[in-house]
Amino acid sequence: MTMSRKNAGVAGRVAPAIAAAVMVACAWIGPEREWDNPYDREGSNPADAPAITNMYPDGNTVVPINDSLLMAVEASGENGYITGYRWFFDDEDGFVTTDQGIYSRAWGIGDTGVHRVMVRAVNEWGMISDPEEFTVTVRGFAPYIVTAVTDTVVGQRAEVEKNLSAGDSNGVITMYFWGSGENGWDDSAAAGDTEAVTESFAKPGGGALQVRWAARDDDGLFALDTFILFFNRGPDSARLSCPSSGDTAHFLSYDIIKNIGRISCSFSVSDPDSLDTMTYAFSLGKTAADTALFYRGRDTAVMVENISPSTAYYWKLSVWDLFGDSCRASGELVTAPPPPAPEGMILLYSAGVFFQMGQSGFDSSEAPVHTAGFSSYFWIDATEVTNGAFAVVMGTAAPAADRNMPVVNISWFDAVLYCNARSKRERRDTVYAYESRTGEPGGMSVLTGVSLRPVAAGYRLPTEAEWEYACRVDSLTLFFWGNDNLEAPAYAWTRENSGDTVHIVAVKKPNRLGLYDMAGNVWEWCNDWFDPRYYSTAPPLDPMGLQTGTERVIRGGSWKHSLYFAQAGTRSRMAPQSAANTVGFRTVLVVR
Repeated sequence: MTMSRKNAGVAGRVAPAIAAAVMVACAWIGPEREWDNPYDREGSNPADAPAITNMYPDGNTVVPINDSLLMAVEASGENGYITGYRWFFDDEDGFVTTDQGIYSRAWGIGDTGVHRVMVRAVNEWGMISDPEEFTVTVRGFAPYIVTAVTDTVVGQRAEVEKNLSAGDSNGVITMYFWGSGENGWDDSAAAGDTEAVTESFAKPGGGALQVRWAARDDDGLFALDTFILFFNRGPDSARLSCPSSGDTAHFLSYDIIKNIGRISCSFSVSDPDSLDTMTYAFSLGKTAADTALFYRGRDTAVMVENISPSTAYYWKLSVWDLFGDSCRASGELVTAPPPPAPEGMILLYSAGVFFQMGQSGFDSSEAPVHTAGFSSYFWIDATEVTNGAFAVVMGTAAPAADRNMPVVNISWFDAVLYCNARSKRERRDTVYAYESRTGEPGGMSVLTGVSLRPVAAGYRLPTEAEWEYACRVDSLTLFFWGNDNLEAPAYAWTRENSGDTVHIVAVKKPNRLGLYDMAGNVWEWCNDWFDPRYYSTAPPLDPMGLQTGTERVIRGGSWKHSLYFAQAGTRSRMAPQSAANTVGFRTVLVVR
């Protein structure tokens, strides 16, 4: 039902028809008619007013602004011919008169909206027909954005090209405009671009740039759009935050055998926009010209392996964002000295070592002689734990005169509590877990639900295999010093020479490893449950004993027992809740 310049063809067909009708009417008048009008005594005036018989458009129609609408009507009169037409718009007092039933009107931007159009026909006698009417809706068919430009994040130094494209459903685009920030508008007049414009944008200082743009069509209507280009500013500074400048790099773990350790390094970066995911490349070397890449990734902390103690290292740190903007930093760090050995302990280089354990020809529980070995190095106390050491770790009082005596009259559970307390004191993992405790530590306490965490890097009682290896090393003799009983007084306190009393530690000669009182003075608790047949089924690597039992192994003999019990392969046992003045212990610390 729309009639505009685009549908003028329809009106074009109606207008000739009307013109033809007019010509026919003028060409053939016909016979003189007798008028039947009681009010016209002269008989010269018709009685009926004209009537509109056809109209285009015949209802409502929509017209784009700045388009013309061709309107056409047909009318007839019984008592006279049609001499003209009167066109009324929006009930205005005035009207437009046309001789023919065709009228074309242009509708501008100011006509936007709905308009009422009314038309009347006038005959030769001046009589006017009843009105016929229709409505015209004038609409602004504004241009439209073909593809909206999306907000984009780019690098700080990037130059971004964006395609600005608009269309028009009933016209053409005549001009593009664009601007950003507080700048004015640029336009495409010079280039003459009307279909699309490709424009470049940059912001060297970085940050957000809001771009506005518009397209104007031949009707003077606009399509408007905005988008944001965020020129992401890259990192402007980086640093090694741990260890920070001037701090010493401390070891998280240390291999005392290889004399190297592991340190932690962490990085920080200053990013003005805080939007980036950074990538870090961290290099380390003993000279500034000889740094090697240790880490490349997005984590801000890294563990660095194989680091020497008391050494100055040069470091380099490169940081870049997702757009390639980067910054660099460098400096020097100094590693800590090697950690000291655990107090009072000797390191046994036992990893990969196997020895012959047990002895034949004595108690059946000590046979068969079998192979046992270890996967790790371990530390072991050079002496039996003394009253003084026990008091310091457990927070109890020790008799001043007996501080260097081995602690005795303690249960296996008391020894376990000492191991855990020493681990906690040195911030190590505790090896033993338990459910409940009865009694005070050092006072023949009893624990329930005891379990052992073999991989925990804390203190514990030695396994029976660890104890025997520490005693005999690789010897196959009865005693760690050999087979000669006559040499025993130089190495051991036994019933034969003790004077029926315990003695202070480290008076007799040590064994080949520098361990004292591995024979005599006091028995020593071991970690294992005692099983007289265990040697027949023991695994060759890291034997730990049975999981359950009723008695724990004790080794080494005492001041109250004969020299036989001081042999390297002699075994004995005692209930873990029991205690005696002939039983003490020493601890081990496995190197993890």
